[in-house]
Amino acid sequence: MPEGKREWLSDLLGRASRLVYRILAIGVIRPPLRLLLELTHRNQVPAVIGVPAAKTVLVIAPHMDDETIGCGGAILAHVSAGANVQVVFATDGTLGFSDETRRRDSPAQLAAVRRAEAEEACALLGVAKLHFLELPDGRSQADTDSVDRLRGVLQDVKPDLVYLPFITDSHPDHRTCNSLMFALLKSDSALSRLLCACYEVWTPLYPNSIVDITQHIDVKMAALACYDSQLALNNYLSSVRGLNAYRAIANNSQGFAEAFYLTTLGEYATLASLD
Repeated sequence: MPEGKREWLSDLLGRASRLVYRILAIGVIRPPLRLLLELTHRNQVPAVIGVPAAKTVLVIAPHMDDETIGCGGAILAHVSAGANVQVVFATDGTLGFSDETRRRDSPAQLAAVRRAEAEEACALLGVAKLHFLELPDGRSQADTDSVDRLRGVLQDVKPDLVYLPFITDSHPDHRTCNSLMFALLKSDSALSRLLCACYEVWTPLYPNSIVDITQHIDVKMAALACYDSQLALNNYLSSVRGLNAYRAIANNSQGFAEAFYLTTLGEYATLASLD
C-alpha cells in the first residue's frame, strides 16, 4: 500500500476509534449511581402508596417554593392525617429575582419577600412551623455552621420522617441539603434509621414510591401561586401541574401524583456515595 494511503487509512481508523469512544462514554460510561438506579428500576412500576405514617414530619427545602413543588401534595396528606409538619428553608432565596430587582432592592428586602411568600404558601398547606437557616442562595455549603444550624432544627422537631431533594438534583443548593444530612449522620449514627422521602424539583428522579395527590392538587396549586416573585420568572404552575399529571398517568392513574425515593437515611447515604 502506498505510504500516502497508509497514512490516510491510519488517520481514518484513529478518527473512527475516537468517535466510538465518545459514543460509549456518553451512552454507557455513566455515573455509578445513575446507572444503578436505571438498572434497579428498569421495567418496574413504582408502588402507589399513601404517605408514610408519621406523627412529625420535617421538610427540608433548599429555597422557598421547593417544598410546594416537590412535596406539597404529600404535606397536605400528612396534615389531613393529623401529622405535625414543619419546613426548614436552607437558603435566603435572594437570587430568585430578575437582575433589575436585585440591583434595586437590598438582599434583606429580597429575603423578606421570599419569607413572606413562604409563610403564605405554607399556611395554605397546613404547615405548623417554619425554620430558616438563611444560607447564601446559590452558594450554600455544608460547613460546620450550616450543619450545626440544621442539627438544632432536627433536635427541636424530632421528626419521624424527613423530606429532602434527591441527590441527583442538578441544583447545587439542593445537593447541599443532602450533604448537610449526611454530615449529621456521621456525627449521630442513630439517624441511619430515620425515614427519608426524597423528592424531585429540577431533575426527575427514579422513584420507588408514588403518592396520589389528586384530592390535594388544587390546594397545592394555590400554595404555589403564592410565590409571585418566582412566577414572574417561570411558569411553575403549568410545569408542576404537568409533572404531577405525568407521574399519575405513568402509573395508570387519571389524576395527579408526586414521585419519591423512599428509604432510610443510612441506606440513602450509601446510595449517594456511588454518585
